Amino acid sequence: MPDLLPSHFKHLRASGLRPTTIETIGVYSVPVPGELSPILAQCESVLAFPYPGQNGYCRYRLFPPQGSMKYFQEPGSPTHLYILPSVRSVLANPNIAIAVTEGEKKSICLSQFGIPTIGIPGVWSWGNGDGDLHPEFDSTCFIDRDVLVVFDSNAWRKEKEEVGHALYALGKALENRGAKVEVAIVPPAEDGSDQGCDDLIAKDGIGKFKELKRIKLRHDGLAQFKPWWENWRKTKNQEAKDFARIASRMQPVELWPDPVDGIALIEEIHA
Repeated sequence: MPDLLPSHFKHLRASGLRPTTIETIGVYSVPVPGELSPILAQCESVLAFPYPGQNGYCRYRLFPPQGSMKYFQEPGSPTHLYILPSVRSVLANPNIAIAVTEGEKKSICLSQFGIPTIGIPGVWSWGNGDGDLHPEFDSTCFIDRDVLVVFDSNAWRKEKEEVGHALYALGKALENRGAKVEVAIVPPAEDGSDQGCDDLIAKDGIGKFKELKRIKLRHDGLAQFKPWWENWRKTKNQEAKDFARIASRMQPVELWPDPVDGIALIEEIHA
């Protein structure tokens, strides 16, 4: 097992991950967080989640969080989906139900209990920017496939309406690929605080998760977002058309044949 601080091991166990699972996913504690970024120099510790098949790409859990930032990734790095090898092996088979959830830990937790799950690093990280699915979903066959969307309990809070928007838009994008979508309703913790499916499973077991109420997108709890989604899609389509129109008008730029002395050019402009 890569080097892992006891506190990080405890954190993963609190998310319902088995010791054998933790051993196989390759997570590790970063020895000197400040070497990754000056932002992380204030952290007491950092836990790295390597993304399988992404050439060393990682997302990092910060302890303690820096303001509102719990996770960090290298500035300018692309967004990836978290897909375990065991999950990737079934993506081409539409007869096997899958799930989509927030974050690495939740996808690992569900997958270890026999629910192949794709992790998205944030509630809006499932998309490609124009309202369709992220390109890394393209290896998945969605035709007539059962897909369960699992967001945290805050998706059902009125003051977190933007999370509901992201959930509904993801569901519609999956349906547009042919999936049969259901959404699991994860309740808040007993004290009323937000919780994810991993917290629920760690406390009450996988059986409790499987008993959660599931609804379809046409349920009133989600259909309330349909007017917003239709306007959002209309805006996205118009943006795509505007971009295509501008791109079609752009002409190739012919480079100046001779080298240019930048300093001399600036001085000449200044003069």
